[in-house]
Amino acid sequence: MKKNMIYQKVIAFFFYGISLAILLLLIYALFKTNFSGTIFKYISLAAILYFVFVLIANSLLLLAVNNNTLRIRTFKFSFFLYFLIYITMMCGLLFKSGVDWKYSSLIEYYVENSNLIPFKTISFYFLAFVGDYINKSIVLGNIVGNILMFVPLDLFISIFFPSKIIGLKRKIFMFLFFIIMIEVIQLVTQTGFFDVDDIILNSIGFMTGYFLFRTQSIQKMIRFVFIHEKAPKSEDYAEN
Repeated sequence: MKKNMIYQKVIAFFFYGISLAILLLLIYALFKTNFSGTIFKYISLAAILYFVFVLIANSLLLLAVNNNTLRIRTFKFSFFLYFLIYITMMCGLLFKSGVDWKYSSLIEYYVENSNLIPFKTISFYFLAFVGDYINKSIVLGNIVGNILMFVPLDLFISIFFPSKIIGLKRKIFMFLFFIIMIEVIQLVTQTGFFDVDDIILNSIGFMTGYFLFRTQSIQKMIRFVFIHEKAPKSEDYAEN
């Protein structure tokens, strides 16, 4: 029995090791190569493999431990690895592209690459989508992508910081500060635009995640997949 547990732990850490190797390859692909349709497909496939391998390692470790505290720690470690790839993918997508310099001054650049009018960009994409003015994949990527990108964020915050430490108001304040800083960094480093509509869409995604991960069905699914339902409901890994 003990030998089986040791084998399970060894195999689990083997899969964790493969996952970290995939993460390093993803970091290289995201920041050292130029995006193309083929490269993006490989990156997506690598991200899926990363998720699967971490899940396998998590399940093997859960089979090898009986203590609830260790099970929660295993769960948190696996989600820490998910958080690493989440941040990696986010940074790669947000800070990968550059802005072509065609401006006479920094002031002109800042003015031309900033939007402070709410729903200006959203309405433009909506009209372009309806009128078929531009590629619809670009519209969906900018609207839906900006929402989906921040849906998982509250789950990670809830896992690593219980509600007694960080309540909803503090979360919203931290999120707004975080997303505004991203927009500013994109503008200053010339890797993107400062757009208030991005903040609106990102906030919709964040709040969607906040309510989504508080539904009993989602929490049961998380406990079933990552803790095998042997650990009781706890604020250590999900807020109620």
